[in-house]
Order: sequence, then C-alpha cells, then structure tokens
Amino acid sequence: MAPCKKSMGKLPDIPRAKQDAKVRKNTTARKNTSAKEQKVPKKGVKITTRPKNRALIQWRRTEEEPLLVTLLWVQYICAKEHGKMPWDDVIPQCFTGVTPTAFTQFLARERKRLLKMGYCVPPLPSQAKSLERDQNIRGYINTPTAENEDALRPISFDEPFLQPCQQGDN
Repeated sequence: MAPCKKSMGKLPDIPRAKQDAKVRKNTTARKNTSAKEQKVPKKGVKITTRPKNRALIQWRRTEEEPLLVTLLWVQYICAKEHGKMPWDDVIPQCFTGVTPTAFTQFLARERKRLLKMGYCVPPLPSQAKSLERDQNIRGYINTPTAENEDALRPISFDEPFLQPCQQGDN
C-alpha cells in the first residue's frame, strides 16, 4: 500500500504545546533523589534512625504487674537455659511497630519500677550465664540504704514474702 499523498511517508505533526506537556508530565513524576537535593539537617539537630511506625508499649494497670513479673522470670530462665529469648519471633506476633530491642529496654525499665514497688524480681538476663545460681534464692528485692536507694538483696525461699499483689488477699 502506497502512502497517502498528504502524509508522504511522514508522521503527522503534533502541536508543540502537547509534546512539551507530555515531557513535563513524565519528568515531574520522577523525583531526583541525588545527594545534592537531599535536605541537610540543621546544625545541632540529632538524626535518629527510629522506625516511622514506632509504637510505645503502655502497661501501667495494676492487674498487669504480676504478668510483668512472670514475663521477667520467663526472660531470665530462657537466657539462663537457652542463651536468649527469641524476641525477634515473638514481638512481631504481639505488637506492630515495636522492635525486639525496644521491648527488652521496656522490660529493663519495668524491672526497676517493679523493684521500687516491692516486687521480687529475677536477676538481669545478661547475668544469667555468669551468675552461679543458688538454689535457695527466690529472687531479689529492693532494700534502700543511705548510700544507694536502688540496693538489691537476695531473698530466700525460707523467708516469708508476698508480692504486693498478694498482700491484699489475706
């Protein structure tokens, strides 16, 4: 088939304005993320690498404190027997936006808070392998002294002790 006399084998002319609009549309859709165009933080501003969907864990009700003590003991026993609690597998099943590191930091803070409230807690999980555990020691309680308000003392099974949540049940 021979080309039409009007076109003479050439493509039809598209008005220049439409061509420019197509080109502009394509270039604006892509963002240039070169190092020069990235925003530089102001001087003295700290850059954090926190996840964007970061969530804080709020466990502050009194009925959950015994559960926290139980969780601290589970964490300690796992660290002692197996080396480490598999938080990488557990945390994504329970919470969204919480990292395993954030959760272990939360447990360390709660351990201190529970000690001040009078609860008996296990040793730190990081000490689980290095401590030679005395089978007679039940846990640790806070006994403030003049020099150190966070002083701990071991409590044995022979010593009568009730957790604060059990003391109201008498």
